Amino acid sequence: MSGPTAGLDAKRLEILKEAVPTAARVAMLWNPENSTGVPQRNRMALAGETLRVETRMFEARSPSEIDGVIAAAVRERSDALLVLADPMLTSQRKRIVDVATRSRLPVGGMFRTFAEVGALVSYGPDLIEIYRQLAVYADKLLK
Repeated sequence: MSGPTAGLDAKRLEILKEAVPTAARVAMLWNPENSTGVPQRNRMALAGETLRVETRMFEARSPSEIDGVIAAAVRERSDALLVLADPMLTSQRKRIVDVATRSRLPVGGMFRTFAEVGALVSYGPDLIEIYRQLAVYADKLLK
């Protein structure tokens, strides 16, 4: 994600690292089809260098790729999984968390909705509250 939440990327990795102190390798699940994906991926790689965490990028362009990508992250001995911001990945959050949990791979997400479905940690804006505020502003503008 870019804009106001871009500055939170390093903090997300830091929080996941605090929750899983033994995590030396963190898999990053991202969608290269998303225009914000590359800048976000680059910020996360830089954050990994700063935190001395090896970040490994795993691409999923569609829901059908998720299970295989998580299996690859496990095979490469990832210690945790951080899901980058993407509408497709967010819509698949329950599946991602379930598959990763069965593989004993702790998950971090960008939004609270990840923690609500069982991710270990999440750090980001409350999307429901953002939409609520947008509705209030839209109502004021239309009146």
